[in-house]
Amino acid sequence: MALMLLLACISCTKDQSISNLPKLEWTDYEWISTEVPGSGTVDRIRVRLFFQDGDGNIGLEENQTSPPFDTSSAFYYNLWVRYFEKQADSMVEIITLQPYSTRLPNLTPTGQNKILEGTIEYDLDVTQSLSDSVAFSFRIADRDLNLSNEVFSPRLPSEI
Repeated sequence: MALMLLLACISCTKDQSISNLPKLEWTDYEWISTEVPGSGTVDRIRVRLFFQDGDGNIGLEENQTSPPFDTSSAFYYNLWVRYFEKQADSMVEIITLQPYSTRLPNLTPTGQNKILEGTIEYDLDVTQSLSDSVAFSFRIADRDLNLSNEVFSPRLPSEI
């Protein structure tokens, strides 16, 4: 399962009323086609999440694997994604062999004002889904291990 992470529209603001706890909001999604070497064109769902963090400590360095961000820890990832498929009339969480969770790169702005807000764009491969609709939940952790609120996507079609 190929995953791609894109970060866009990161900006510092002067509004000092933003909490130091990360905050997420569901924005929207779209279907995209991606060329994958050896596999041809693969359709993916690109989700968009708006985020805010008052002290700007979102993201990890590539080599940042010491505790609590080591590979044996649940905190290895800082964007946690849960995956759900429609079964009968309800959405059931599915545990996949390859997690949808990932690591956001260090986004801390330089300078005195560390407030972050922007949009996370994240491409999710659902081509293995056996259901006609899927859903996701998302949460981020900052480097102080503060957790954001959990946001849920609506039910999304599992194919175009």
